[in-house]
Amino acid sequence: VYKRQKLASSSIEVVVTFGEEARFLWEEVRKSKRSWHFEDKRRLMDKLLSLLEEGDLVGIKGSRAMEMEEIVEDVLSFPLPA
Repeated sequence: VYKRQKLASSSIEVVVTFGEEARFLWEEVRKSKRSWHFEDKRRLMDKLLSLLEEGDLVGIKGSRAMEMEEIVEDVLSFPLPA
Protein backbone atom coordinates (compact mmCIF):
# COMPACT_ATOMS: atom_id res chain seq x y z
CA VAL A 1 0.00 0.00 0.00
CA TYR A 2 2.82 2.42 0.85
CA LYS A 3 4.35 2.19 -2.65
CA ARG A 4 0.97 2.84 -4.30
CA GLN A 5 0.44 5.89 -2.10
CA LYS A 6 3.95 7.12 -2.82
CA LEU A 7 3.32 6.84 -6.57
CA ALA A 8 0.00 8.63 -6.19
CA SER A 9 1.70 11.59 -4.49
CA SER A 10 4.73 11.68 -6.82
CA SER A 11 5.40 14.17 -9.63
CA ILE A 12 4.64 11.52 -12.26
CA GLU A 13 1.90 12.97 -14.45
CA VAL A 14 0.41 9.97 -16.28
CA VAL A 15 0.13 6.30 -15.33
CA VAL A 16 -0.91 3.55 -17.75
CA THR A 17 -1.27 0.05 -16.31
CA PHE A 18 -1.64 -3.32 -17.98
CA GLY A 19 -2.94 -6.67 -16.81
CA GLU A 20 -5.13 -7.87 -14.00
CA GLU A 21 -2.38 -7.78 -11.39
CA ALA A 22 -1.74 -4.06 -12.08
CA ARG A 23 -5.39 -3.10 -11.62
CA PHE A 24 -4.84 -2.50 -7.87
CA LEU A 25 -2.19 0.10 -8.71
CA TRP A 26 -4.51 1.86 -11.14
CA GLU A 27 -7.31 1.84 -8.56
CA GLU A 28 -5.07 3.83 -6.21
CA VAL A 29 -3.45 6.29 -8.64
CA ARG A 30 -6.55 7.12 -10.68
CA LYS A 31 -7.73 9.28 -7.79
CA SER A 32 -4.84 11.71 -8.26
CA LYS A 33 -3.31 11.09 -11.71
CA ARG A 34 -4.35 11.01 -15.33
CA SER A 35 -4.44 7.26 -15.69
CA TRP A 36 -5.76 4.38 -17.75
CA HIS A 37 -5.85 0.62 -17.26
CA PHE A 38 -5.87 -1.97 -20.04
CA GLU A 39 -6.21 -5.72 -20.35
CA ASP A 40 -5.36 -5.59 -24.08
CA LYS A 41 -1.80 -4.69 -25.07
CA ARG A 42 -2.77 -3.21 -28.45
CA ARG A 43 -5.27 -0.83 -26.83
CA LEU A 44 -2.62 0.13 -24.29
CA MET A 45 -0.17 0.94 -27.09
CA ASP A 46 -2.73 3.01 -28.99
CA LYS A 47 -3.37 5.11 -25.88
CA LEU A 48 0.28 5.40 -24.89
CA LEU A 49 1.37 6.48 -28.35
CA SER A 50 -1.43 9.07 -28.47
CA LEU A 51 -0.06 10.61 -25.26
CA LEU A 52 3.64 10.77 -26.21
CA GLU A 53 5.29 14.07 -26.95
CA GLU A 54 8.91 14.90 -27.71
CA GLY A 55 10.96 15.00 -24.52
CA ASP A 56 8.67 12.71 -22.52
CA LEU A 57 10.28 10.25 -20.15
CA VAL A 58 8.60 6.84 -20.20
CA GLY A 59 9.15 4.18 -17.57
CA ILE A 60 7.98 0.65 -18.34
CA LYS A 61 7.74 -1.91 -15.55
CA GLY A 62 6.41 -5.43 -15.82
CA SER A 63 7.21 -9.06 -15.31
CA ARG A 64 9.03 -10.97 -18.02
CA ALA A 65 5.87 -13.03 -18.54
CA MET A 66 4.00 -9.87 -19.59
CA GLU A 67 6.39 -9.46 -22.58
CA MET A 68 6.70 -5.73 -21.99
CA GLU A 69 9.58 -5.58 -24.47
CA GLU A 70 6.86 -5.32 -27.14
CA ILE A 71 5.79 -2.03 -25.57
CA VAL A 72 9.41 -0.83 -25.38
CA GLU A 73 9.98 -1.67 -29.06
CA ASP A 74 6.82 0.17 -30.13
CA VAL A 75 7.69 3.25 -28.08
CA LEU A 76 11.26 3.34 -29.40
CA SER A 77 10.13 3.04 -33.02
CA PHE A 78 7.31 5.59 -32.74
CA PRO A 79 7.94 8.65 -34.94
CA LEU A 80 7.16 11.79 -32.99
CA PRO A 81 5.67 14.74 -34.90
CA ALA A 82 8.21 17.38 -35.91
